Amino acid sequence: HRLLPLNNDAAASATIIQALQPELMPADGKNAAAAVALGIRLLQQGRQPQGEILLYSNQLSQHEQQQTLRMLQDRKHRLNIIGIGSKAGAVIQGDSQQQLSRLDEGGLKAFCRRASCNYLHIQQVARQYQPAASKFDANGNGRQDQGYWLLLPMLLLLAPLARKGW
Repeated sequence: HRLLPLNNDAAASATIIQALQPELMPADGKNAAAAVALGIRLLQQGRQPQGEILLYSNQLSQHEQQQTLRMLQDRKHRLNIIGIGSKAGAVIQGDSQQQLSRLDEGGLKAFCRRASCNYLHIQQVARQYQPAASKFDANGNGRQDQGYWLLLPMLLLLAPLARKGW
């Protein structure tokens, strides 16, 4: 699924990285090769002769690897893979508990060596964008702006100015 439009804004991408939640996806499913094809198609529609595609995944099947390698043969577009999850797997609390697939970091790294692409784990990416990460608390929730509380004292100070002759 596409999470944000084509852009050159690293800060916007960092914000999306920090706010990733399974609920953002419009539908369940996994097809990395189709995602890469969508990325290439979007770059071509945007008249970008070269571009980077950022793929978040926990593993790639052999079929997905073969298809993706074929699509990247022309080397016009660069693939970057961000590994999501852990080797042990994880449970997400929600409406019902479900076991997530385990991260196949070795397989993703091996694929990246063959495809000449970059691989990072999501925790490495978060450390790179520390200024953006500071906007979020330990649970990944954005800080709430409490600046509106300043309005009440400001109104009290400015209220006399509303009287005629002051």
